[in-house]
Amino acid sequence: MKLTQVNDPISEEDNLSGWKVKTASKDTSLVLIKTMNYLTPRKIQKIEVPKSNVYPQDTLILNYMGNNYKIYATGKKIKLSDQPEIYEVKNYKLFITTRIHGKIRKTLLVSVREFNDTMVSILFVGDMDGDGILDLLLDTSNHYNSERTTLYLSKPATNNELLMLVGKHTILGC
Repeated sequence: MKLTQVNDPISEEDNLSGWKVKTASKDTSLVLIKTMNYLTPRKIQKIEVPKSNVYPQDTLILNYMGNNYKIYATGKKIKLSDQPEIYEVKNYKLFITTRIHGKIRKTLLVSVREFNDTMVSILFVGDMDGDGILDLLLDTSNHYNSERTTLYLSKPATNNELLMLVGKHTILGC
């Protein structure tokens, strides 16, 4: 990976306040991860998700390697207008659960009191750490002018947890 300081065209300051990131990969890099002893270079299969937003009382069922994963949300969803998919969401919680080796594992992924014109979204689902269990990359921002890319992996999870938050990066707009 190569980092170069560049002028940020949005910044009002006249200096090198931005960074250009270049990788050796020909693929588009969705997330760059510092070396972790349980991650090895390999091709990762992306699991297609029918929708990227999970609103309160919504449930997604995903099957991977014979296991059904349930991603669901709780909270309050209030319709604000005649336009479809325009809601106010409060007291939001997003969970994932599945059965591994006969034992139910569940993780609270996100808890947000309220959103400002945005919604948590699923960016990527696949087995990133190579243990046969789904991992997630989410945008967990609660504000329209930011993005918080958040990585959850299964290998470092402990106890009855399915996934563990291992990293996040927040980007703020102008």
